[in-house]
Amino acid sequence: SITAFPLTGLHTTVLCSRCHLNNQYKGTPRECYACHWTRNQRDPWKLRLGQNCEQCHNTSGWKPANWNHSSAPASWALTGRHAAAVCTTCHTNYQQVTSRECSVCHKAKYDATTNPRHSTIGFSTTCQQCHNTSVWSPANWSHSSAPANWPLTGFHTTLTCLICHPNSQQLASRDCYSCHKAKYDASTNPKHSAAKIGTVCENCHNTSAWTPGKFNHATDGKGAISSKMANNKCNNCHPNNSNYTLSATKCLGCHKKEHNNDPCAQCHYTVAPWGKTR
Repeated sequence: SITAFPLTGLHTTVLCSRCHLNNQYKGTPRECYACHWTRNQRDPWKLRLGQNCEQCHNTSGWKPANWNHSSAPASWALTGRHAAAVCTTCHTNYQQVTSRECSVCHKAKYDATTNPRHSTIGFSTTCQQCHNTSVWSPANWSHSSAPANWPLTGFHTTLTCLICHPNSQQLASRDCYSCHKAKYDASTNPKHSAAKIGTVCENCHNTSAWTPGKFNHATDGKGAISSKMANNKCNNCHPNNSNYTLSATKCLGCHKKEHNNDPCAQCHYTVAPWGKTR
């Protein structure tokens, strides 16, 4: 202690000759680096950590070091799983990271994505828009934000990306019909194409449940019908699945006692009162 260099920690247990080579005592440097520089031969200052060993090490134990990534020269706080990673995971061969963008380290994950394939669908390489350091997946992808700008509701929120984006392709159209054409073509009660029902699916369907559809007989150009008739299935009045014209409409299935003529609608309105004739 009288040399103004008190010994602490493991320094108190070493032989004098470990620091005073060839019994030379005068002029012994006091900087840690003078004795400990050989430890850094694995790192030929590529990371530029400096020679002030005491910034990270202490005499009680050389390891583990108390390296603060938030301070200079890094000045980049490590969070989540980054804090648990070994240095060489990001600093291969002890090289400085050329960029702080996530994609520099995670490009392989970006390229390997399949649901959806990021490069094909045009996702940004700004990983932090969807991912975070706590856990890489699942990602916090918002369909409401750019680049999609199309909020998902109902059953759409439960689907995997590839259901709507086969082969991770961007959608050519946002119209429901572009995805649901097969359902439109396969409809039977009523047969949409024969009944000349439009392809604006959301007029009758919604994302919470595809069926039952809400078909408005008045606003879709077919004429108003009574609330009682509205509860019927289409084929009760339209037995011909390929002909939905007035002449092919079947009324006598319910109105046999009125007349033997069919269709009744030639004389009777389809809204109450039934007795009112044209």
